[in-house]
Amino acid sequence: PYTLAAAMCSLVLGAGGYRVTLLGCHTPAEEVLRAAVELSAALVTISVSTEPSSLEALTSLCAGANEHGVRLALGGRALCPELRKRLQPDFFGDTMAHLASYGARLMETRQ
Repeated sequence: PYTLAAAMCSLVLGAGGYRVTLLGCHTPAEEVLRAAVELSAALVTISVSTEPSSLEALTSLCAGANEHGVRLALGGRALCPELRKRLQPDFFGDTMAHLASYGARLMETRQ
């Protein structure tokens, strides 16, 4: 499993003051959402490094996060423009700098 992106997201957000819980790679979308709600997560990040096996799972995660008031940030090399059009997270990022900036803005609004 490709773990570098998840580890980098954890480091970037941890450096920005977030308490980070890393669920690992290939965690089912429903488990990500369950953990986010259970932990009262302010932000969930997902790296889409390969074409998703289930667009329905990502779509459901976006809807569930919105329903529970959890911010969802998506990034990764497999998020082509066509896929982005079909998803509705709170944030799309192309670099870790984008994530750091978004995380900082979100942290400011929560304080």
